[in-house]
Amino acid sequence: MEQTRIIELKVEKLNRYQSNDCTMVLPFSPKQSMSMKEMFLEHFNSFRKFSDACGEGVSTFAVSEDGVVAQAFIAAKKDTVNSLIIGRHGMCELYLSGDPRISLRHLTLLLYPKSHGFRFRLLDLRSSLSFQNERGDLCKSVEADGPLFIRLGSYTLFFFPTKSDIFRRSNPRKAWDSIPRRLYDEQMFLPPTSPDNEDDEISSVFSLPPPRAITSCSLGDIVAEMELDCKSKKVVVSVDQASLETGILLGRYGRCDSVASGILNVNYISRVHLLLIMIAGEIYVIDTGSTNGCYYRDKRFTRLQMDNNREITLGKSGKSPFYLRWKQV
Repeated sequence: MEQTRIIELKVEKLNRYQSNDCTMVLPFSPKQSMSMKEMFLEHFNSFRKFSDACGEGVSTFAVSEDGVVAQAFIAAKKDTVNSLIIGRHGMCELYLSGDPRISLRHLTLLLYPKSHGFRFRLLDLRSSLSFQNERGDLCKSVEADGPLFIRLGSYTLFFFPTKSDIFRRSNPRKAWDSIPRRLYDEQMFLPPTSPDNEDDEISSVFSLPPPRAITSCSLGDIVAEMELDCKSKKVVVSVDQASLETGILLGRYGRCDSVASGILNVNYISRVHLLLIMIAGEIYVIDTGSTNGCYYRDKRFTRLQMDNNREITLGKSGKSPFYLRWKQV
């Protein structure tokens, strides 16, 4: 009988139903054989050289078995959010082309100021492939104030605040030992594991919910109305605060918000075109590496604070443009 599906499962998940005439199940083993520590030690000099040339912000490195395959820097802004897009599309700042499981626009890194320094959020753009933290937990969104290490497909991604003490050291092992302990969610309220590390520097990593879909009848507190307008087509969507806090995706792809995807289903709108999100009480529009861009007053932008009654243009071209109008309730 003709095989109709190929399913990849981890070896320990194989079961007695794995063999039949219709389904072939193949064990899946990640290509990464090195630990995160081993990767750090091997590529420390490359990390350090790149980070030393950057200003204040976060340096990002993608490492595979072939070495450092991509690197990028996102600068800290004093009064606003900055963003970086990670994926398999040429418009992404961190371009990962070697793993077909990674979406064209897979993650966004959002860096924003706090009272003392800054924090950053790593947000999955509703992809089918979750990332894993260093403990092996599957994640869709995390927020951190210090170094962060994740696995994404066949890549390991390292995120380092550039002005930390890590890269002041020339010895890779001493640099690794100087990395603050990461405390995850439930560990925040636990006492130190031993008296010796009571004064150790720590950083926090919080798990957050992924972008959620708004519906035509949002159940939360309505904070704004979003109007999408393209001459003969128009839709007005009520937006609730909970959706804004986790993020709203707009584009023509099925994983974007269904309320707007119908009207945005034209070829000059990217599959995942933009992210609307509330950070520290302010609402931002983040261009998620779209091909034809987002514009405000005829000027293309990658990120913009969305004030009341603001109008932006999506996918500007010779065709009829889409307008997004924002009105706070």
